[in-house]
Amino acid sequence: MKIPDIQERLNQVADELETGADICEAASEIRRLSANLSRRKPIRKAPISSSPMTPELTEEIRNYWRANPAMSQTDIGAKFNVNAGRVSEAVRGYRR
Repeated sequence: MKIPDIQERLNQVADELETGADICEAASEIRRLSANLSRRKPIRKAPISSSPMTPELTEEIRNYWRANPAMSQTDIGAKFNVNAGRVSEAVRGYRR
């Protein structure tokens, strides 16, 4: 059951209660419907492809960047198998 379906049914149950339906049956249905209102566990859609950032890798990136100042962060990231954002963090000192 999807959330719009549950919302619709909850509104129907509320209408039934207003017209004098059995409260115990309505309460049971409300509990059953509320059990359907939970989030699914998040799933990772793409496998992790970057190298984990370690202090050693951070230092290597910094040294390489100092030796090659004209090279873009994207190209440095490709060399070390990390994204440009991680290179930026390493260069700026956000990664230790």
